[in-house]
Amino acid sequence: MSAPLFVVGPLVPPLLENDPLFEAGASLLEVHELLTVMTPWAGPFRVDITWDPPLIERGLPGTLDWDGESDMAIAVGEDSPSWSPPRDGLRAAKEALRKRIYRPGQREVRDEILARLSARFAEWRRG
Repeated sequence: MSAPLFVVGPLVPPLLENDPLFEAGASLLEVHELLTVMTPWAGPFRVDITWDPPLIERGLPGTLDWDGESDMAIAVGEDSPSWSPPRDGLRAAKEALRKRIYRPGQREVRDEILARLSARFAEWRRG
């Protein structure tokens, strides 16, 4: 059994927070989505497969050799607040949370920074 989990943490990973290309988003937060999985052998644990191996190897938070019995590293940080939204209406709940954390104009900055991050990560994957 699994359940969605929202975690709010930095939009720009600490690894890139001093890069001028991402400076505009360094203080912004992101609503990140992952799962809580319940198993009979390990109880509930967090599963976050956001970053693929080439990005984790570059220093982004993630779990490469997961044992299936423990929490995975969270892509936006371990000390982030979290919420358990209902499975139905998941998108609406995520947008409601975003409305709480972004001031006017910040959502557009967030979208631009995400596009820049995606481009950087594509470069890293190519080597």
